[in-house]
Amino acid sequence: MKRAPSGGRTRRFALLALWGALGGLCCVSAGFAQPVVSALVDRNQVTLEDQIRLEVTVRGTPDGAPVLPDLPDFRVVSAGNAQNMQIVNGQASRSITFNFILIPSKEGDFTIGPIEVSVGREPQTTRPIRVKVLGADEQPVSRDYFLRATVSNTSPYEGEQVLYTWRFYRRVEVANARLVTLEFGDMVAEDLGEVREYEATENGVRYVVSEIRKALFPQRAGSVTIPASEMSCQVAAATPRRRRRSVFDDFFDRREMVPKTLRTAPIELQVRALPAAPAGFGGLVGDFRISSELSKRDLTVGESATLSLTVAGTGNAQMLSEPPLPELQGFKIYDDKPSSSLDRSGSALSGRKTYRKALVPLTAGEKVLPGVRLVFFDPDAGRYVTRSTNEIPVSVAPAAGEEELRLTEGALTPVGKAAVQILNDDILPIRTDLTAAQNRSLGGLTAVVLGAAAVAPPLLFSLILGATRRRQRLATDGSFRRSQQALRKAKGEISAISEDSECKYDAAVLAQRSSRCLREYIGDKLGAEGAALTLSEVSELLAESGTDVATARRVTDMLERFEAAQYASGAGPDQLGFDRDKITQSLGNVLRDLDEELKKVKS
Repeated sequence: MKRAPSGGRTRRFALLALWGALGGLCCVSAGFAQPVVSALVDRNQVTLEDQIRLEVTVRGTPDGAPVLPDLPDFRVVSAGNAQNMQIVNGQASRSITFNFILIPSKEGDFTIGPIEVSVGREPQTTRPIRVKVLGADEQPVSRDYFLRATVSNTSPYEGEQVLYTWRFYRRVEVANARLVTLEFGDMVAEDLGEVREYEATENGVRYVVSEIRKALFPQRAGSVTIPASEMSCQVAAATPRRRRRSVFDDFFDRREMVPKTLRTAPIELQVRALPAAPAGFGGLVGDFRISSELSKRDLTVGESATLSLTVAGTGNAQMLSEPPLPELQGFKIYDDKPSSSLDRSGSALSGRKTYRKALVPLTAGEKVLPGVRLVFFDPDAGRYVTRSTNEIPVSVAPAAGEEELRLTEGALTPVGKAAVQILNDDILPIRTDLTAAQNRSLGGLTAVVLGAAAVAPPLLFSLILGATRRRQRLATDGSFRRSQQALRKAKGEISAISEDSECKYDAAVLAQRSSRCLREYIGDKLGAEGAALTLSEVSELLAESGTDVATARRVTDMLERFEAAQYASGAGPDQLGFDRDKITQSLGNVLRDLDEELKKVKS
């Protein structure tokens, strides 16, 4: 009998060891991963001629198949299952998906679930899913895409913050989405962060969601209507069309894009009037706090200290105003420039403002700075609230006596006249000859030095003044700051793209990130929401800014190419003639030329 070569035995042993290690890793993962059970359907409106595909996904190791509830109005057919294992950061996770086909037998509204699965002898259940079965001659309302607008409170107080959330749900290909109207009547509206993109499940169906959040502040009591918003877009039709003549047409199909106009329903608010306001109320509605700080508490007469008052909280923070300062006896008060900031990153608008005053004591003694009151309306409690800072004790010492700087002293004489007694010679010598009055010319080098010394102070002052004003504008003007930092931000994103391995192997990811980088630069530079810009809006903005036609065309051509590449999901860049390094280099060149063009236009 022939013996197997030693190399073959080694390979078999290695494969067995690898298989055992993976099996052990899966067991460990199944033991420690927290099981999650979810159910999804491919549609929740069908006719009697259609079928519903139901997926039950279990993360972990189930003890058995899912137990479906009684569904007498459906014929249930098992469509098998699929297993999936992932290893992320050295940790393995396993999931299994059970597939079912539901064939309706009658019309009506039905509920699927909850569905029960036992995992580790612990019962887990899914959320119920509502479905509607129409007659064979009826057409279901498309839920492949829709808009929804909601508010956090339909009966707020006047001036109370209301969170408005606008969402666009879709699970089909959409292009050139553009908000036509998004208005709020006479209410004050503040942005809360940028447009968010995420996945969400709505009644058992998974969608991609774009979300816009606003903080609204009603300015009057009574019935207030938030108008319906309108969005135009192009949605992929069910039938394919001919390919476009582009470098990507040989690799993927694009479907016919049908124009659509979507609208939200108007929202009615019943705004309640505020109760009669107490003294000191400045219009703040929300939850606020006030604090004070004195730079030093031991002073001398004439010495200054800085008093800082900070008001911060959640609500209509854009209306923060200086709380009235009590009368301070024995102090001279000088106002300083206040500083303020608004935080839009959370689920509500919040902010703070700090007021600074220089206090100079005029008399000595032990003094007390009284507390400063802040009055606001708390809508949760439905009443006015007063908060105060603590009193601050101050110790003021007398100023040091003035120094006598006498250089002469009077002396009595017998005749009653005051004689002058010289105490000291003058510091500078007295010139008695005429040479001190002679005209003396300056040498060449001396004249240059003196001229430079005369010009340098005003020039240096101008430079410092310009730099200071620019820093102040960067700190207070958000649009100016975005415009000034736009190119640096874009270069940082290009650097990140060039180092991202996913962008090297996935054309869709590379195109998506490159497109977003270019759009956000244009938005930062021209004062728009870059991530939400469509191709037509980019063209309009560049035309309005006076950008050269050729440069604008390069930008739009590049965006069109990126948009086309995003439809090739999972394709490698090389397959599409897409090279990551060449793309980032071309993107950098376009951004540089566009930045120079915009600078010329502004100048």
